Amino acid sequence: MGKHDRAVRSLIDGTQKKNNVDTTKADNIDRYSDPAPISGEIPDIVFEFTNGHTAIVEVDTKPMSSHDKSQDETFRRSASQRSATSYNHYFAGEVL
Repeated sequence: MGKHDRAVRSLIDGTQKKNNVDTTKADNIDRYSDPAPISGEIPDIVFEFTNGHTAIVEVDTKPMSSHDKSQDETFRRSASQRSATSYNHYFAGEVL
């Protein structure tokens, strides 16, 4: 398993242990259904919490490619246009 996938799994495990998570969706991670695309891009993780809040999460490795930067902007914009939604971006090395 690569650094990116280990970081995604670590974020899932940590968030589920510390928060009241209702639903977790994760892109290409066993046991989880894939998140719905956002403007054609699929985030790494989407958490839906019992209080109605949604968190969109993306994990990248350094350096960010132009595609990574485009995804980052897409998810950031989408979260800002939705109520009770946040966007969190992480670098794999910062998570592990």
